[in-house]
Amino acid sequence: MNVTTGPYFDGSGLSVLRESVIVVVDILGYEEEVKRTSKDGQSGPFLESLHPVLSKSFRIVDDATGMKWFAKMMTDNLLVAYPFLDDDTSNFKFEQACLKIGRFQREMIKFGLPVRGGISIGQIHVSDLLIFPSENILSEMKEAETIAGSPRIVLLDSAKIFLSDNSGLFPDSDMDGLLWKDEDTARFVNYLRPLASLRPQSKMRIEERNNEILAHKQFIEGRLKDFSQCQRVYFKYVWMANYHNRFCRLVPDFNSTGFHIDLNLTGPVDYSSAADSSA
Repeated sequence: MNVTTGPYFDGSGLSVLRESVIVVVDILGYEEEVKRTSKDGQSGPFLESLHPVLSKSFRIVDDATGMKWFAKMMTDNLLVAYPFLDDDTSNFKFEQACLKIGRFQREMIKFGLPVRGGISIGQIHVSDLLIFPSENILSEMKEAETIAGSPRIVLLDSAKIFLSDNSGLFPDSDMDGLLWKDEDTARFVNYLRPLASLRPQSKMRIEERNNEILAHKQFIEGRLKDFSQCQRVYFKYVWMANYHNRFCRLVPDFNSTGFHIDLNLTGPVDYSSAADSSA
């Protein structure tokens, strides 16, 4: 059924473009999993396990703030749009979008599928039938995967302009920053940040937080070993390892060898040029 109501339609049901925070996401490893499960005759079980993961990820981020997002998925690409409504402040919407997509990153990593992509701010229409962006947003959407390179969600040009106009709202310091600056100067979503700002009130919550960081570490270590002879993929997990260690060094509870990843033990590849790999 073609629904003609919602923020991307006017009062008479006509389609309109609306200023939105737009996130384009590429799920790393998705194509390989599709090929592998098809070859092994496991497509059904893979689909059965993937669907609830995506549903849970969307439900968690929706429940977190009550801010509605509109998501469309095609194979390994996901587009998420957060429309600016009349009573919204763009600063709040942008911050919440970053928090939401960061939570989505964490949930997908738990399933073994890290993501990369970019954040834009501009005009778009999203409905059951189509996605229709403005010309500049379409151009940014096409470049998002290449610009991100590593498993990170980066700010694209339109979002950089927004950030520049609202620089006082987003601190540069690593400890406070929802957005971190990478070695190539790109700003990316610090998706582990909520684990640093969490103030556990019980032993159980402390254990949950520690377990999530350890699971993040173990996932990365496993992938570094699995892909130690495949430089193109290996460098993506080197980036994740460096990000993980950077985060742990800044959080006293995690600043110990038990939480850090030792890159010297993960494989023979020279990972010094990891930041330059964008394949």
